[in-house]
Amino acid sequence: MNKNIITTIVFIFNQFIFAQNYSFKGKIWYSGLTSNDIPENYSSIESKLGSITTFSVFSKLINNQLIDFEYAHKIDQIYSGDSIINVDTVNISLFNNELAYNNKLGEPYRFWIRYSNEKVEARLGLQKITFGPGQILRNLSWFDNIDLTDLTGQIDGVKAFRLKWFPSNTISFWSWSILNKVDSLSFGFRSELSHISGEWGIAYYADQKKNIGLDYRYDGYFGLWSESSLLLSENIKQIITTLGLDYTLPIGNGLYLMTEFMSIQQQKPIKSKENYAAILANMPIAMIHQISIITQINIKENKNYNFLRWSSTYDNFSLNYIFSLNPKRQDYLPLKAPNVLENFGSTFQIMFIYNY
Repeated sequence: MNKNIITTIVFIFNQFIFAQNYSFKGKIWYSGLTSNDIPENYSSIESKLGSITTFSVFSKLINNQLIDFEYAHKIDQIYSGDSIINVDTVNISLFNNELAYNNKLGEPYRFWIRYSNEKVEARLGLQKITFGPGQILRNLSWFDNIDLTDLTGQIDGVKAFRLKWFPSNTISFWSWSILNKVDSLSFGFRSELSHISGEWGIAYYADQKKNIGLDYRYDGYFGLWSESSLLLSENIKQIITTLGLDYTLPIGNGLYLMTEFMSIQQQKPIKSKENYAAILANMPIAMIHQISIITQINIKENKNYNFLRWSSTYDNFSLNYIFSLNPKRQDYLPLKAPNVLENFGSTFQIMFIYNY
C-alpha cells in the first residue's frame, strides 16, 4: 500500500481516537398505566421502565472535514404488577390489524461511524434513516417507526451504509445499502430538491419488492404535503397516497392543527381499497404546559384510535398525563392480541421522562 495512504489513515485514526470532543447523554422513563381491557390472570396495573444511553465522540479534521462515532444502548421493559411481561413482538398498527411489540431487556440502539465534509456525508452502522413529510400516516416509513404518541421518541435503526452528496445548497442525492432481515443486502437511492415552489423528493428501494416513492411539501400561509408510493413484486401491486395539511390558529400561544388522509389501493393479488384519516391538535399553555390530541381513523373497519396528553416540561424532565381510547382486544379477532394493557380499550397513563 502506498506509504502516503498509510500515513494519512494513521493520522486520521489518531485524531479520532484521541479527540477531546465527546458527549454523554440519554433519557430515562418510567410510566404506570391502567386499562378497562385486562387480559385474564394479569394485573390491572402495567408499568414500563426504559432508558437510552448515548455516547458520542467526534474529531474535526482539516478543510472542514469531520469524523464522528455514536453508540447508544436501549433498555425497554414492561411489568404487569411486579412481574415482567415476556412478549417478543405491541405495536398496534392502524393498517392491516398488525399486532407487534418489542420488549427488550437491552440492545444496541445506535452504533455507527460517519465521515463528512461540505459536500459528502458517509455513515456506516446501525443508524436511523427517515425521509418524507408525513407525520402520522407515513407511507414512506420504509425504515422507521415514527409514532407521535410515543413520548420517548424512539425510532428503530437499520444496519446500513448510507452516502449523501450535496452538489449545491438546493440539491442532495442519497444512496444506501441495508442488511435486511434475511441477512442479504438491498439497495436504494433518493434525491431531494429545495425550490421556491416547495420541497421535492423521489426515492427507490428494492429488496424482495420494489418500492418507488414521491413526496412534496410546501410551507406558506399553511403547510401542504403529499407522499405517494408504489409497491411492486411478482404477486403484489399496491399504490399508497397520503395528503396532509396544517395551520396554526392565533389562539392563545398558537393552536396547531394538522390533518392527513391516506388511500391504499391494492391491484394484485386482489383488488381492494382502504382509507385512513388522522387529526392532530396541539397548543402550549403558559411556559411549561402543553395539551395534544391525536385521532386516527380506520374508515373501512370503523375503528378509532384516540390519544389525549397533558405535558409539563421543565429543564431536564417532563411529566405527562395520557388518556387513550382504542378498540378492545376482542375487536382484533381472529388475531391474538399480546397480553399488555397499552393500546387496548380505555387507558390512563402517567409517564415521567428525565433527560441528562
